[in-house]
Amino acid sequence: MADDAADATYIAEVFGAARRWKSSVGRSPDKKPLRELIWFVWQRHRLGDCVRGKYPKTAPWTAAARAAYKENRRCKLVVDHVSPIHALIQRLIDAPVTTAELVPLLKANTDFCVITADEDLKLSRSGMAHALLDRDTRYRNAGIDLAGIRPLSDS
Repeated sequence: MADDAADATYIAEVFGAARRWKSSVGRSPDKKPLRELIWFVWQRHRLGDCVRGKYPKTAPWTAAARAAYKENRRCKLVVDHVSPIHALIQRLIDAPVTTAELVPLLKANTDFCVITADEDLKLSRSGMAHALLDRDTRYRNAGIDLAGIRPLSDS
């Protein structure tokens, strides 16, 4: 069972170390390890029933992702954060937060949708991959079909 306060404290302390390191050396820390920290400490343990240990059946899936998975259980899928995770990471690098402040931030900024690799490429090519817009606007602007976005478990 996940412990929100303990997990948030761990994450806050690592980001505190990243801020001190940034102050000491004068450059920003790499974001990938910080993204992985959030994934492994916060998200992974809160996923529920998953496909291949990573793609929650109860999370929203695009129609294309559900169809690809139905056709080939080993297809390439991508976890697309509804709120681009880099914005949360940058916020946590830039300013300290308490555990009490971090728990709701993590809950509000770690939702995602399961998409195909082709849809992920559309997001990147359209400039929408890191746009600070809601999911539907990002997907519509990238040419990703909004119809049929629903959990895999509803298929």
